[in-house]
Amino acid sequence: MMTSFGKRLRMLRREKDITMVELAAVIGTTQPTISKYERGIHEPDLPMVKALAEYFDVSVSYITGETDTREPYYKVTDQYINDLVNDLESEGYDIKDKSRDEIIKLMIMALEMDKLYKKTD
Repeated sequence: MMTSFGKRLRMLRREKDITMVELAAVIGTTQPTISKYERGIHEPDLPMVKALAEYFDVSVSYITGETDTREPYYKVTDQYINDLVNDLESEGYDIKDKSRDEIIKLMIMALEMDKLYKKTD
């Protein structure tokens, strides 16, 4: 039985007009694994879900079927994340530009994981 994730993955792959073999090569897995994802036989781990979402330029929530909003999560929440970093700075943390980028990446990852955990609860 095809899962919401499997349906979304297949739809996104077909929209991009690429084969399972091509997708597997780009993502770093195999064609049989992509096939199992699409058919709902196997669920990918979080790093793979994130890699697929990034490749298709959609949010993790979209590719997992949690929402119909395609826009990547990081684009939707840039202002929110910048506000959080600014709050840290106002609390006395001296955050350099390079550190700021890393903090933003970690926040995005934490928010994405939180959404996935809430979905499974």
